[in-house]
Amino acid sequence: TKYDIIFTHSLDDLNEDHRVIAEATLIACRKYPADIYAYEVPCYNYNVFTFKPNFYVELNALQLADKIDKMETFYPEELNDDYSPRSYWGITNLAGYRGMQIGKQYAEAFQLIRKII
Repeated sequence: TKYDIIFTHSLDDLNEDHRVIAEATLIACRKYPADIYAYEVPCYNYNVFTFKPNFYVELNALQLADKIDKMETFYPEELNDDYSPRSYWGITNLAGYRGMQIGKQYAEAFQLIRKII
């Protein structure tokens, strides 16, 4: 099966396991002809200035709600009820922050690692 786009963790992720996955993905895909994007994973001790996005996708309110719903469905143990990065509040505010960077209400940010034209 051929994929045109591959998503992986950021090499700047604070979680060591995430960085290892990112490195392994880049090694495994070095000869594979696909665009590669890294995504950010907000966490505790998270510094938004570590992740330097260069590619954004605008989100509307319905897409943001769907993202939070998916978090509740697939990662319920990670979703918190407080003001943490992995809470309704944290996810919404990060999407708002990334949206402000491109003049939109909400956005998802990525690091474009490789683009094949």
